Amino acid sequence: MNEVLLVIEKLLNAHVVHTCGFHKKCYGFTIKSPTSFRYVCPMKSLRSMVFPLILSLIGTMACTIGDGIASSPSGEGGNGSSSTDTVGSKLRIRVGSGTFTATLANNATAIAFKATLPITINMTELNGNEKYVDLPNSLPANASKPVTIQNGELMLYGSNTLVLFYKTFSTSYSYTPIARIENPAGLATALGSGKPSVTFEAD
Repeated sequence: MNEVLLVIEKLLNAHVVHTCGFHKKCYGFTIKSPTSFRYVCPMKSLRSMVFPLILSLIGTMACTIGDGIASSPSGEGGNGSSSTDTVGSKLRIRVGSGTFTATLANNATAIAFKATLPITINMTELNGNEKYVDLPNSLPANASKPVTIQNGELMLYGSNTLVLFYKTFSTSYSYTPIARIENPAGLATALGSGKPSVTFEAD
């Protein structure tokens, strides 16, 4: 943009009237004025054609720059990268001979839980529909009532109780979602009725 403005300035100043008999340099053009007659720089005759063209060029460049700014992804440094976006991040849950793939939720709880992986824990049976364990450290929570718990959901109860559900049922309790197993078929069988050892790993 600065280069374009410099060209405009040169063009506007190039119509200086020469009244001497010396050779004059007019921004790259050598003009000889052999008499003391008023000699107008040839650039003046081009001014009416070039100046509108330059203005059009500036308008085009401004639009291009504006579009580039508008289309830049938000985020520090304009790189668009977001440290809190975990949509689509995967989680592997290993229990017995079974391995299940889960998709992490898009929240701070899932991010914090993923940061603790890998972990292997013994989970306790409860109510014939879930396995739970109290984690050694609390996780950020934003609980809500899901109304219906889905088979294969991994949730946080309170701030440090990790719960893995292996049945679908209605509930009045509040949980913070962490992940959901994509295909929970066989999960109940793999978990069994006791206290299984479950490994959670980032995929």
